[in-house]
Amino acid sequence: MKKTRRICALTMAVLVIVCIAASASLIAYEADHDCTGPDCPICAAVAMCTNALRLLSCAAFVSFAALPAWICRKLRASRPSEPAFKSTPVALKVLLLN
Repeated sequence: MKKTRRICALTMAVLVIVCIAASASLIAYEADHDCTGPDCPICAAVAMCTNALRLLSCAAFVSFAALPAWICRKLRASRPSEPAFKSTPVALKVLLLN
């Protein structure tokens, strides 16, 4: 199960990198094309590639923003001797009848 998850994650990472490279290369290659007007298929393709790069950059920003929380969680899990929560009345099973 863990091995298939790693393979799936690696495949997804490679596909994202290929998408970024293909989009950037198409934008660079077709930057100075002869536009045929408002229904230009090359302009539509460049717009789709620009939109894909914009969406991937937003996803990368969210991933990097969540990275410190993930690191803290992993560091917290590596110290099992320390409880994950402080002692509370519920954890101590204290009845509060007042």
